[in-house]
Amino acid sequence: MVVTEVSSPPRPRSPAAARLLEGARHDGTLIEPLVGVLCPPDLVASIEGRAAVIRAGVPTHVIVRGVTARWLWTGGAPPRLADLAVTRQWRTGIRKHLAVVPSSYDVDTSWRGLVVASPRQLVVDAACAADEAAVHGLLGALAPTGLRPADALAHASAQRQLTGVPAARRLLARLVAE
Repeated sequence: MVVTEVSSPPRPRSPAAARLLEGARHDGTLIEPLVGVLCPPDLVASIEGRAAVIRAGVPTHVIVRGVTARWLWTGGAPPRLADLAVTRQWRTGIRKHLAVVPSSYDVDTSWRGLVVASPRQLVVDAACAADEAAVHGLLGALAPTGLRPADALAHASAQRQLTGVPAARRLLARLVAE
């Protein structure tokens, strides 16, 4: 069975329906990779499936970043909660609690409406956090996308509004020189 779309889990209207959903979770027929999103376990094996899971669990006009974007691009264990941000133009009402990223934040929009941090932005974010182990891990995991340390360095050099950019440039320059 190929599932290309997922939705929020149905609200059980009866105790029997609640037991049925709980049974499907318990026996592995359904998993909950993100809080509030149920899907068959084989769906998260592909990048397209992970994008469908994320799309079902996040509101529109948000940017998927951090551990959630890393899960989309590389797979592995899913995050329990989505790591999201908005650009200033979308920071209204209910989204006031989300982090704000600059308009220069590099995103990929090729996932049918899902806006996700690009591979090079993920590396720059990890470098800005001075997490050298994460930078090495991301560069290795994202190598199939064609990402090189020099690409991340060029992007970091163009970033002005992120905290930690000078340290990120130094770290990435050292990796490029290696």
